[in-house]
Amino acid sequence: MSFRAGLSSALRVSRTSLKRNASCLAVIGTATVAVYTFETLDLAPFRPLRLDSVQSPNLKTPAPTSSAFRLDPDTSIQHPLVLAPGPGAGLELVGLGVRTVSFLRVKVYSAAFYAERAVLDALDSLEGFRVRPSSADATHALCSRDEGWDESEMRDGNEAANSSIQTYTPAHLLTPPTPDGPQMTGEALVRRLLYASAVAVRIVPVRSTDFAHLRDGFTRALLARQKLARARGELSEADDERLATSMQALKAAFPAGSVPKGKALLLVSSNGSLQISYEGRTLGTVDDAWVACELVMAYFADKDVISPKLKDDVARGLAEVGKR
Repeated sequence: MSFRAGLSSALRVSRTSLKRNASCLAVIGTATVAVYTFETLDLAPFRPLRLDSVQSPNLKTPAPTSSAFRLDPDTSIQHPLVLAPGPGAGLELVGLGVRTVSFLRVKVYSAAFYAERAVLDALDSLEGFRVRPSSADATHALCSRDEGWDESEMRDGNEAANSSIQTYTPAHLLTPPTPDGPQMTGEALVRRLLYASAVAVRIVPVRSTDFAHLRDGFTRALLARQKLARARGELSEADDERLATSMQALKAAFPAGSVPKGKALLLVSSNGSLQISYEGRTLGTVDDAWVACELVMAYFADKDVISPKLKDDVARGLAEVGKR
């Protein structure tokens, strides 16, 4: 074999070997990539998909409703049936309603009124709140003929007994008082309740607001009540001076800052003082019985009431708890 023929044969063998080696490397590389991909995707061993374990980051589970709350239908805000430990702990929900402003009826916040369970259970014993005749009244009114009473005497006896019983209905709270009226009506009924029970007003904004806005609203309500009391001769100059100091204490209790939608502010009137708390944290206390009473009374005023829906719902709620 010539040198040229031998060199050509050697080159052909080298090309064939290179092709085979390249094919082997390609197969090995493909297999390596496949194994790496298989392990990276965690496909081995195969795990069946569990639908109950899938969570989409774009979906929010709605907050569960609880039987321990009552929903305000106008705002979709929930109020607890009983206030949790903290300021006003143990007070029971009587009624709730939305606060609106302007002729457009813009919703500002949802308010709820609370009182002591023991006082509500004995509501019949409070002046103006009897919702059913007592057994003694019924016995006196329903005398039998065996005692010698004729029809007219029995009718007169029933009328006399009924006239001595103030039978509370929601209309009594919603009706302003009349001079020499036979029954207690209007805001005087709530005032009577405040004398016997610690009470609270829970306020939850429907839209984000700030402490200054709420503080100014409370201050305007108290100034209006003060003006009415002064016109009725119920306040002296000394009282006005004391109230000026108390008003400053009320304003100082509210810090600077915002109040987000859904956060709760609580006003508790008890033992002649007003305690203001926010989300369970006490902001301040005003030791003035007039301020403590009249700020709550502003929600049940005979005129220019803060929330007519709250007043209406509380009127019905008192009738219901009085029947327990």
